[in-house]
Amino acid sequence: MAEYCRPRQPELLRKQDGRVVAFDLEKIVRAIHAAGQVSAELDADHARLMARMVLARLMDREALTVDEVQAVVERELMEAGCYGTARACIVHREQRKSSQGRALGAST
Repeated sequence: MAEYCRPRQPELLRKQDGRVVAFDLEKIVRAIHAAGQVSAELDADHARLMARMVLARLMDREALTVDEVQAVVERELMEAGCYGTARACIVHREQRKSSQGRALGAST
């Protein structure tokens, strides 16, 4: 009889700068909650629920990048009809990329 294999939560995440860090669901919860506060669409409980939905899509993935996680977060928010929150996530991501690009340009 085949053994039941439970889906595994991601363990590692590759950051924009190439570092590999431990996957932390609470960071996703905080990011969704912050964006939900900006849009006035989500409270902390709903942010946690959305983060669990994101986690369900990420199960059994071995190698994740920040961009992949952000894309899943944005897709889940849009599928749930939280367009303002998804937009706040996208704007925040673009602002971070822009500021990282400026920081790299200043250091060269």
